[in-house]
Amino acid sequence: MGCSKPAPQKPAETIQAATSEQGDLCAPDAFDALLKKYVVNGRVDYARFKADKADLATFDAYLGRVGRCDASKIEGPAHYAFWVNAYNAFNIKGVLDAWPVQNIKSVDGFLDKKQWKVGNMDLTLNDMEYKQLIPPHKDARAHFAVVCADLGSVPIAPRAYTAQNVEATIDAKAREFVKDPQNFSVDIPAKHVRVSKLFSPEWYEKDFLADKAFKGKKAVEYLVPYVDAETAKFLTSGDYTVEYNDWNWSLNAAN
Repeated sequence: MGCSKPAPQKPAETIQAATSEQGDLCAPDAFDALLKKYVVNGRVDYARFKADKADLATFDAYLGRVGRCDASKIEGPAHYAFWVNAYNAFNIKGVLDAWPVQNIKSVDGFLDKKQWKVGNMDLTLNDMEYKQLIPPHKDARAHFAVVCADLGSVPIAPRAYTAQNVEATIDAKAREFVKDPQNFSVDIPAKHVRVSKLFSPEWYEKDFLADKAFKGKKAVEYLVPYVDAETAKFLTSGDYTVEYNDWNWSLNAAN
């Protein structure tokens, strides 16, 4: 996914953790500050992050709190936000640990073998998404929020998810998704749709079909609320073929 020219960077400064051992272990304050510092136009400046030992220490302290957070006591939007943040944070951590790296596919077991301590459980990234996030909420928009450190994913938000912003942010991510032709495009005269591999039967079609808010027949109809009226009418007609775009595994690095 293309990025515009990065905005000028502010002078480097150390990000201090906003939470303490006595505070809320589940709060994403420190992660929020780090994202604001290192996310540039939806990409992560891993090289600059890796070079800042103080911020790496802050990040590791935050991840340690995520590991000790009692996730079983979090409910609703806060639970949703916690698991999206955990997934995104440990993707960044995995890249930083392997840096320099061209893509996560070059790191053995990046998604399905390497375990991280999250919510007092040892989990892979796949466990976080497919066991802790998607099943409890049955909200397939989560696929637009979790970012597996690549350009196939929707660009990472420059802020952490919270109970207060998770609904608005995920809705915005869905609208961002349909605006990118690498994710979604239609040719109405040719009766053809191209959409991200996220919607394919081999990947997550079942999640979109099982979404508690979904009323359509084809998974791609999930996008109806986020497109213009003409495209929405076309999608709901069901009279088209669907082709799935290849996934872009290139690293979502800022440089």
